[in-house]
Amino acid sequence: MKKPSSVTLGIDLGGTNFTVAVMDASGRLLAKSKSETLASRGPADLIARLAAESLKVSAASGVKPGRIKALGIGSPGPLDAKRGLVLDPPNLPGWRRVPLTRLMARKTGFKVFLDNDANAAALGETVFGAGRGFSEVIAITLGTGVGGGIVLGGKIYSGPDSTAGELGHMSLDPKGPLCNCGQRGCLEQYASATAIARRAAQLVALARRGPLWKLCQGRPALVTGKMAHQALRLGDASAKKTWAEASWALGSAIGS
Repeated sequence: MKKPSSVTLGIDLGGTNFTVAVMDASGRLLAKSKSETLASRGPADLIARLAAESLKVSAASGVKPGRIKALGIGSPGPLDAKRGLVLDPPNLPGWRRVPLTRLMARKTGFKVFLDNDANAAALGETVFGAGRGFSEVIAITLGTGVGGGIVLGGKIYSGPDSTAGELGHMSLDPKGPLCNCGQRGCLEQYASATAIARRAAQLVALARRGPLWKLCQGRPALVTGKMAHQALRLGDASAKKTWAEASWALGSAIGS
């Protein structure tokens, strides 16, 4: 009888949402869910919900618990992957030296591994996605923040302190807007979904017309990155300018 292949549980932890998924060794998704992070509630609340959702998705996959060999977590940095610590990520307030792997292992019973979310994305693309067939890959993640992951020789390059590839905190303008990390003018302040929503809201508040104005019902505070993208497709001038600025910042950082 053929021995069943191993199955892995994964969490993509973001500042706005987190995704839990179960997949087999070929990369086939067996079950998946997406939930709001609600980071302002603090680490204890979020970890409890991460664990509960992990167990829920595991059960929904139909896979026997013994076949799930590990739980992998991709978390915003900075972090200490070897010790399983989330150190002080700008988009997860209150997360200072949180022993995430130990706490999640205790709550779920799985063996838990931790890495930077962009590193995990880079490795995933190298094994299953756009980076297949290449031993050197750079991946950029755009979400609540901006992350970067580097694969060299087919392996994640983390650097001496697990912060290699943190492109989001490359400063493009030392006099630019204040970033959550404490620096000014970081790429994250121009090209993240959060920054795009903020800039689009500023521009549509001045224009007071166009598709974006209609989408937000004349209330710029309601503008989201998703809404700005929808408005871009509709030809909105404020959205066009927003995306042009974000694209310039991202291209400048990658080129550098």
